[in-house]
Amino acid sequence: MLKHSKEEWGEEPSRKEDQGNGTDGGIVQMTLVFGYGSLINRGSRKSTVPSATLAWPINITGLQRCWNATAGPGEISTTFLGDYENKRSTLNGVAFFATDAEVNALIRRESEYSPKHFSLSRIRWWAEQPPVLPETILVFCFAGNRQPTHSYPIIQSYVDICLSGCLAVDQSLNSSDFEFSRMFLRGTLGWSTHWVNDRRQPGVFYRHRPKTPKIDALLSMELPNEFRAIKIEK
Repeated sequence: MLKHSKEEWGEEPSRKEDQGNGTDGGIVQMTLVFGYGSLINRGSRKSTVPSATLAWPINITGLQRCWNATAGPGEISTTFLGDYENKRSTLNGVAFFATDAEVNALIRRESEYSPKHFSLSRIRWWAEQPPVLPETILVFCFAGNRQPTHSYPIIQSYVDICLSGCLAVDQSLNSSDFEFSRMFLRGTLGWSTHWVNDRRQPGVFYRHRPKTPKIDALLSMELPNEFRAIKIEK
């Protein structure tokens, strides 16, 4: 059975006292951004958006997360998470603020994705929300129907980054049943047996070592067939 333990998270959850961009009306000059993959993870997010310590868990209607994005030439050979518009779907993730310079850094980081603005009327907040909000939220979408293959598999180090972020959100929400993490797994299409465990030599660097037993327990419960098929990278 999965249980919470403060020492077992891949990252510390965001705290109100860490907020650096939500006071004195400063956020009105900033862009609200949606993270639905590695950007859920605070460490990964702050590597590009240093001011985004605080993030708010949200759902957006009309978007579908899936394994459909591959890196550009010369980059790591793996399949990443992307999203596309689907009126019947709801996507969970986190909202955070970014300065203009940080948005430009995100555009460079997500160079294979298309930045699009969506109305805040499509958002449901899991808990509290910022006191001041813009009219739209920026989402990086990936237009394509790619899928994991033998040459471009799902890699565990990337999954670990995403799920470490999800688990930290669950901790901040005091969710004993890991509702946010389970929604992330269940709401993602394209899980595949083309999946490599690269934890010995991670293809995606993350400075915090993820607590793999907790992540593996979630994966084995939610994706038993794919989990059993994961190949250990030698």
